[in-house]
Formats: sequence, structure tokens, C-alpha cells
Amino acid sequence: MVSPMRLLGIIPLVTILHLIGSSWAVPWEQDSAHQDQTQAKTLEGSQLTGSNLTAPLPARIVYDFPQGTWIENIAVRQNGQLVVTEITKPRVYQVDPSGSGKPVLIHEFQGEKSILGITEGAKDVFYVASGDFILKGFQILGPGSIYKVDLRQFSPNKKDSAKISKVTTVKQSKFLNGVAFLGGKSNLLLAADSAAGIIYSVNVDNGDTQVAINNSLLQPFGPTGTGVNGIKLYNNFLYFANTGQQTVVKVPINGKGEASGDFTTLSKGGILQPDDFALDAQGDVYAATGLTNQEGLAFVPREGGPAIRIAGAAGPTGAAFGRTKEDRDVVYLTTSGGGNAYQADGPVTVSGKVLKINVDRIGYSR
Repeated sequence: MVSPMRLLGIIPLVTILHLIGSSWAVPWEQDSAHQDQTQAKTLEGSQLTGSNLTAPLPARIVYDFPQGTWIENIAVRQNGQLVVTEITKPRVYQVDPSGSGKPVLIHEFQGEKSILGITEGAKDVFYVASGDFILKGFQILGPGSIYKVDLRQFSPNKKDSAKISKVTTVKQSKFLNGVAFLGGKSNLLLAADSAAGIIYSVNVDNGDTQVAINNSLLQPFGPTGTGVNGIKLYNNFLYFANTGQQTVVKVPINGKGEASGDFTTLSKGGILQPDDFALDAQGDVYAATGLTNQEGLAFVPREGGPAIRIAGAAGPTGAAFGRTKEDRDVVYLTTSGGGNAYQADGPVTVSGKVLKINVDRIGYSR
């Protein structure tokens, strides 16, 4: 918000399908005083032979935004185009994953300061969370709102062709952040409140809002003042990241978005300071992690265990898998360019980016 990844073998991380049995060693920083070798498990069906893989996966630039632009989150349309949100201005863009051309401004939200989380509700129908986010000191003022961004008639060549409507202002909220749509026949959206440590359910048809999950694992902790952040659904489980507690957690939920079983902490501490994240088809986690000197993309195995830094990036904020046959094994990572730069006096000289990292594993699709 670097230690090199080491896997025994020459095959990419993403060909690993399951963690079992005997172990391989990775560098794992237990605290600032020392490092300890932590055992992780080898992968089913893998031939772990040859020299050690010592270098992180390369992160290639899809688009580099102007200086002082903080790109916060990302979703992917079924046609493969990327949809990203901005904190420094209340904007949503479409970005071509090929890197050709400039991003297309989908909409700038009048009366808002920042756009944060984004999720798809139906094909080409997205929902975003807004907030009055002050980068200086990382302060959030007042309640956030949920907006519907309908791209079914959107054309990059036609101004204002996206249909924008406000779902509701969540009056009791302090800092709306990650969002996830329940899917199926549900009309419920889940929205994380990073300051209150609560996940709300929002009826996108009438705006009715209820507290869905309130648990100590969602609460803010530490100097960031941030609790639950990114949230994602995988089958009947809700996965969430807690930035302050440095955790990735999963919990089964019911049709109302409420917890229906035990909370399981998949990873805690070490290099992990997660923001948003993506899930592959097996339920493994790829988290944007912002811990100082460990920034980048972190891998958390679905069975749980230490997070492993698999790619480096300055100020990582969000992650999503591609959805076409050409890029469904690619994680797209959004960045701020480096969060601390926005605290300094004078002009911000870093820029947010969209990066692509080929992890050679297929993303989860609901």
C-alpha cells in the first residue's frame, strides 16, 4: 500500500493446479527483525524439476495515465474491454487491453469526488461506489453512493452513450469501497465500508440498504485506518481483503449476502497488505498488495498459507482477470503510481497505470 518469489521448478506459477503433499520453500518475512523459511506445499500434477525460478513475473504496461492520476479499481467487459475507476477525479474509463489508443471517458460523476469499487451486475451493466476521498491524509468525508453504469448501448465514438443512474446514497456509510453483485436472480449488491468495518447489502432496484455482515474480521486496524476493502464472490463464498489487519478471508453466505458459516483466514501478515484482488477458477487469490517495499501482486493459495509476491508494481490498487480466449490467463492490475507521492507538497509526479501480468491460470467466471 521484495523479496523475490522462489518456486522449485521451471514451470510458471500458474500451471500449478493444487497445493498438496511435500513442500517447497519460499522467503517469508515474519517481522522486521528476521526472515524465516516457511514451508508451502507442492502442486498436484506438477513436475518440479530444474533450476529455481527466482524472478517475479513481468508486469507490462497497458496504459500509463497522466501524472497525478490515481486509478483505483477495474472490471472487465465480456467483449474484453477494461473498465477502470479513478479516485483523483470522479471518472470511469474504458481501456483497450491491447494498449492501442487512449482510454475513453465513459462518465464523469457530477457532485462526487472519487469513484472506487466496481462490479458487473448483468452483461455490460456495472455498479460503482463513490466517495468524498481526500488523498492528502487519506481522509474520507461523508457517506458514499452507489451508481449504475449501463454500457449496453455504449459507443466509444458517441459522447454520453452510457446510461448512468444513481441507485442510492448509503447514508450510514463512512467509506464505501469494494463492491460485489450477488448474481443469479438476486438484485442485491454487497458494498464494503472500509472505515466502519461493515458489509452492506443494497437492493439495486429500490436502494434499500441493510447491514449484511458485521464481524471483527472486517474492522479497521493500524495506521491505515482501513478495514474491509476488496470483496469478491466465488460460488457460495464471499472473499474479502482487510488492509489494516493484513488478511484475506472467506466466508460462506446465503441469498441475502449474510454469513452462513465460519470465517476462514486464508493469509495474514508477511508481505500482505491487500487492497482489491482477483480469483482464478480454482479459488486462488491474486491480491494487489501495498506493503512498503513489497508492493505488487501477491498470490494466496486457496487452502491458505503465506502470500507470495509474484509481480512488482508501485501503488497497486485493483486486479481482474481477462475474459477472452486471448487473455483469460492474464491479470490486469491497476495502480496509483505510488500512494505516498500524493501526500507530498507540490505537484504529484507519479501516474496511475493499467498493467498486465500473464499468470498462465484461468480466471474465475460466475
